[in-house]
Amino acid sequence: AVVSTQSTGSHIKENLEETSKLMGYIVPLVSQKCPELADFIVNSDAGTMFSLSWIITWFAYVITDEALIYRLYDAFIVSDALLPVYLSAAILLYRKTRIMSVEC
Repeated sequence: AVVSTQSTGSHIKENLEETSKLMGYIVPLVSQKCPELADFIVNSDAGTMFSLSWIITWFAYVITDEALIYRLYDAFIVSDALLPVYLSAAILLYRKTRIMSVEC
């Protein structure tokens, strides 16, 4: 029980301040690997809201494979609280071509 409350602590506060802070790390992380993609995201005025459902549901909102969701939850529970942020940045980098092909 201690592990799960420590891992989900930022998501069960009265407001989304901590979650918002976590989401704010995503684009700077992307920028370290691909400044062009980070600039594209910033210029699109998407802010960090695109990642809200990813962070607060640990991707369960966008993944339909239950086994994958369980594996992600296992990893998130026992890992650093920033793992969902790192995964978010990795997904953006993986989808770079598709993201940058849309008009912003």
